[in-house]
Amino acid sequence: MKTIHAFKKGEIWSYVDNAKDIPAESSVSFQQDFDSLTADEETYFCTEVLTFNESEKTVTFSREKFNSDIRNVIYMDMETDVAKQADWLERRIAAYPSIGDQMDMQYKDKLNGTTTWADAIAAAKTSTPKVT
Repeated sequence: MKTIHAFKKGEIWSYVDNAKDIPAESSVSFQQDFDSLTADEETYFCTEVLTFNESEKTVTFSREKFNSDIRNVIYMDMETDVAKQADWLERRIAAYPSIGDQMDMQYKDKLNGTTTWADAIAAAKTSTPKVT
């Protein structure tokens, strides 16, 4: 459960976690409890997803606004990086010749003075550059 202390200072609404932190010059203040927040909602809790009702002295948490404005942005960034890395790794592994083929290339390169193996590895790296 998350408990906040909402207050209005001038025309601006905000909140603090501890009642003693409410600014003295606040015109309105009251406590509001939220008992059904997820861990993400508690972690990224912010005024952008709250609606303050002065006459009823309530604060409403908008899960829809949280999901669209906060959560999706946070996870989109993280998932995008993870997805890019996973996709790159899968393509890079597929681009390399099998271990057996690589060993055969190395053996023949040693016998013939060629660079078949090094060329194959370079081609795999060039065709799948690292994601930044």
